[in-house]
Amino acid sequence: MNICDANVLVALANDRDSQHAKAKDAIAQLDGPVQIPNGVLVETATVLWRISHDAALVSEWVVTLAEKMDIVPETTEIIQNAIQRYKTEFGQFSLVDCQVIEWAKTEGATVLTFDEEIKRELHKA
Repeated sequence: MNICDANVLVALANDRDSQHAKAKDAIAQLDGPVQIPNGVLVETATVLWRISHDAALVSEWVVTLAEKMDIVPETTEIIQNAIQRYKTEFGQFSLVDCQVIEWAKTEGATVLTFDEEIKRELHKA
């Protein structure tokens, strides 16, 4: 199972992003379907709105994501573990980052992210 972090999705959506080509290549090389935790979808839409201030563009991108990737809700276990991690490691990770980390640990998912802190945390496991 593959899950995608918001930084990759934002880069994929924004062709002016310095990581755009890298995001396209990374998504293309994934083996199997890509899932997007619903928290990551919300974060992605928020960042895209802050960049573009274009509601129609953001809506179109969210619909495109939903058509091409699976948008999935976090389980209660993932949410509880993410909240606990967020409380104990406050300032190191956002709550959504904690959800991505816990999703990977709980579900054995491969995480596509450009966030080096998340990569280090997942490597520790």
